[in-house]
Amino acid sequence: MTPTDRLKAGISAAYKSKAPATATSPAVEAKIAEGLELSDVLYKPLAWFRYHEENRYFREVKTEANYEDLRALIDKTKAIEPLLVMADGPLAPFGTILRGESRHIVAGRLGIERLPCRLVMSPLTLEEQQAIIWGDNIGRFAVPEDVRTWMMARMFPGYFRGDTVSPSQPTRAEIAAKMGVSDRQVKREAAIMRKASALAESEGREATVEDVKAAREAKNAARREKAKVDENHDPAAPGSRHQATTGSVTGEGSKPWTTGAAPEAPAIVLVRLTLEIIRKQAAEARPTGESFAAGMEAAAAMIEEALR
Repeated sequence: MTPTDRLKAGISAAYKSKAPATATSPAVEAKIAEGLELSDVLYKPLAWFRYHEENRYFREVKTEANYEDLRALIDKTKAIEPLLVMADGPLAPFGTILRGESRHIVAGRLGIERLPCRLVMSPLTLEEQQAIIWGDNIGRFAVPEDVRTWMMARMFPGYFRGDTVSPSQPTRAEIAAKMGVSDRQVKREAAIMRKASALAESEGREATVEDVKAAREAKNAARREKAKVDENHDPAAPGSRHQATTGSVTGEGSKPWTTGAAPEAPAIVLVRLTLEIIRKQAAEARPTGESFAAGMEAAAAMIEEALR
């Protein structure tokens, strides 16, 4: 018995299940949720199948271990789940794989000449094709984070454009469950995608993976800058300006934090911090409350006198 004959023997001819998919818009979601209209199981030679361009992202990150695990499973069960294929009928010169590219590759390695498949009988838009391919793979393979964010935005455009309340839109929790990521991660990725979209829209075009990368880098740079600022305002942080041995933090004419190489006692540092805060509050209060500002400045003067 040939590998193909063994494969046929291991697959039920009554296989009728519908292929689930993830949608990219309310209209697409409704169509997919109702189930695709599929043909019966057909057997086609390996050369009849073509790979879909939208699967290239996952093709690049699959490892030899992924193929070896699948090979071991097929070799053990002597069965392959029918591929999901887009074709212009059973007599079409070729069919484009929506689900099952890895199965096709491994079948060739095992010497299987013909593969089971089911044809999608109704027309699919590119958006619907992407939903099937990306939804089937995005949670299973480690695609680059910028590519993943861009894909998620294409699959769930409403949420990623800021629509978080429409009943027709999936919630953040539902998106997280479908994608196999955390609720918090979906929120973070949506914020990055909105920045990328704003950048692209300012130039009159659609956002690309490169825009997502630029938005993520800008966000990370802002986070690093904020961390530096926070560190400089933390007296206990190593290297912060509050631990400098010379210089002033209270403005021109105020007493330096230290006058030599030795750091001041923590109590003195705390008093000087309080002095800085009081002076800042006095400056902010002067436009609206002259008497309050004067009182704050008087308090600052008393603290300075005590430090002399």
